[in-house]
Amino acid sequence: MNRLGLLDLDLMEQMFDHLTSCPFFVKDAQLRYRAANRAMAKLVGVRHPQQMLGFRAAEFFGVERAGHYEDLDRQVLSTGRACTQQFELSHGLQPPVDSKGQWLFFSRFPVRNANSRVVGVVATAQWLQAQDPAGQRLHRVAQSLDRLRQAPEKALGLGLLAKTAGVSSSQLDRDFMQLLGRSPGEFQQRARMERARQLLQRQELSIATIAYECGFADHSAFSRRFKATEGISPRAYRARLRSN
Repeated sequence: MNRLGLLDLDLMEQMFDHLTSCPFFVKDAQLRYRAANRAMAKLVGVRHPQQMLGFRAAEFFGVERAGHYEDLDRQVLSTGRACTQQFELSHGLQPPVDSKGQWLFFSRFPVRNANSRVVGVVATAQWLQAQDPAGQRLHRVAQSLDRLRQAPEKALGLGLLAKTAGVSSSQLDRDFMQLLGRSPGEFQQRARMERARQLLQRQELSIATIAYECGFADHSAFSRRFKATEGISPRAYRARLRSN
């Protein structure tokens, strides 16, 4: 039987595989994927969940993003406590019609063995749904996230976002930190990298043009940020897309 601690991995895969818009994965204590469903495979950009097994997040995400994900995994491994309702920006998975854009709630839970020792992490995700009774704070954050995602090239500072949300800058910053653990500025950079990955698929666009479209003053600054986030340069990323 394929198990991790007390968790039957085959059974978990069967349970979650038919949920086409609910990403799911299990990692062991070394942060290697041990199980996943098709929604998670699509999210990371592979054809089948089996292609994820045995690998870590850095194989599918940039260095910065993978590091953030694994920090959350380690938090669960070290404390034995769940880490719930963490917002993440998706890339690759088409959101349901009634969702508010490409934002997911990820929740992570410890996997234990017969001796109650934490031996892994199991995680599920759900889309931010339009009908969720999320409350004022969640609504403000979701509204701001949507603006950042739709116009990552614009200089949408904290003051402007807060004015649109109808609260003070300090209040919106607290909302972001409490719900997401990061500032609006950090999410703007992530949204810009999301746009960059999309534009790099268009071979006719120059790196300088893509830098401008993503809100960077010059392509050198863009290339440095992209490499810091993704682990490779924009040109290398484009070459990898071409080879695939």
